[in-house]
Amino acid sequence: MRKKEEVKIQSERILSQSILCKTLSGVACPLLTITENVSSYLKYSEELKIQQLLPPVLKKQLKQKYQKVRKLIKQCQESKGKVQKLLYAAFQEEIKCFYEYNEEAFLTVDASFKNFGDRLTQYIKDHASKKAVVITSRVHPGESQASFMLDGSLSFLLSDSELAQELRRHFVFKIVPMLNCDGVIYGNYRCSLLGCDLNRKWLSPNKFLHPPVYFSKQLIKHVHQERKCVLFCDMHGHSRKQNAFFYGCTYKNFEYEGRIKNAQLRVIPLLCCHKNPTFAFNECRFRIEKMKESTARVVIFREFNIMNSFTLECSFFGKEVAVPRPAGFGPDDGEVETKLVHLSMEDKIELGSQMVQVLENYLPSEQSKLNILSGKVLDIFYEEFIKFVPAWILRREEERK
Repeated sequence: MRKKEEVKIQSERILSQSILCKTLSGVACPLLTITENVSSYLKYSEELKIQQLLPPVLKKQLKQKYQKVRKLIKQCQESKGKVQKLLYAAFQEEIKCFYEYNEEAFLTVDASFKNFGDRLTQYIKDHASKKAVVITSRVHPGESQASFMLDGSLSFLLSDSELAQELRRHFVFKIVPMLNCDGVIYGNYRCSLLGCDLNRKWLSPNKFLHPPVYFSKQLIKHVHQERKCVLFCDMHGHSRKQNAFFYGCTYKNFEYEGRIKNAQLRVIPLLCCHKNPTFAFNECRFRIEKMKESTARVVIFREFNIMNSFTLECSFFGKEVAVPRPAGFGPDDGEVETKLVHLSMEDKIELGSQMVQVLENYLPSEQSKLNILSGKVLDIFYEEFIKFVPAWILRREEERK
């Protein structure tokens, strides 16, 4: 009993649960926030009130003030001694003056904004330097692999491992575990209660017809504006291919800058494949097809310029494993052959766990290594990138050298 209470206290410190929206049938679509000191993180309901109910002028002033004090707290955290104390005092005074001047306007919007200045101070102090990761799952109800993979991601992020603690210290994880709750409840395979594929509605979702997609898109937009989103991942199941793999996007800029970005967006899939052979890089695709332009992956990539925007697919069938041929069956004895085996529940959970573990490479302390890795990826895929580059661009680059 005591152990359960300890786990609950630990979860409350790093996990916050709220409601993203209500579905067409009135079911609550859940939203999870995982980060260190989550109790000081603004509630989703407060964020919605700020976005929707504050007067435009006040909202603009709050945004400008947030950017200013964010720089102050960053300088404060990098300083020591008297300078640190001075900067922290300036940071507190900035927020205090702003809130006291606008207190009446905040309380007119909602009485819950009483003492909002204190909560805002703690929020910025604890979370200003963190980046964001957004994970969504189960937009297609029949693809239950997505829930198993997400279970693996959640289990790792909520664990006591040193890496999980480090990730929570530097990232805010926003997770929508079940986008299509109605479809799951009513036994649909791919559609919502309205009979439409929600993963084809991201381009212009309707607030009343496609609420989970509409509010998820608003959430990603707000999170990315406030703190850079380093990864968006939408988890799915695949009915035709084997193994697990990523669908990513691509930049059509043929200049060297564009080629570097195309190398960088291959880093996460490559790292996942290196950690677990069930991830098959040869099955990954990095392109934007006409029929996929309204999917989550493409819309988030194009509209919000989030480079690492992926669909993570896991096979319904199984994974390919290399096994040696048994002795006594001819001249090919001992040679390695490929065999298809079923993906177990543990395999799928492990995929989700290792997908978030590769974010270790996006920690502030690993940035120099990440830049080197991106350069190596560019070298590996040089021939693939170069065949799309017009000859005159290559000639100009040679002249510059």
